Amino acid sequence: DIRNICMEAGMFAVRGTRDHITRDDFKKAVNKVMGKIRTDSSMKERFFV
Repeated sequence: DIRNICMEAGMFAVRGTRDHITRDDFKKAVNKVMGKIRTDSSMKERFFV
């Protein structure tokens, strides 16, 4: 998960045409990555209930 968050934060910086990652980039990346994990796990629970 940490690797995915770091990669996503880097992508936010690149999209913002910056050569450094900000705290805001990390916050957005955490929300995006952790949101996907929650969605994925809830989908698995639906299939096995």
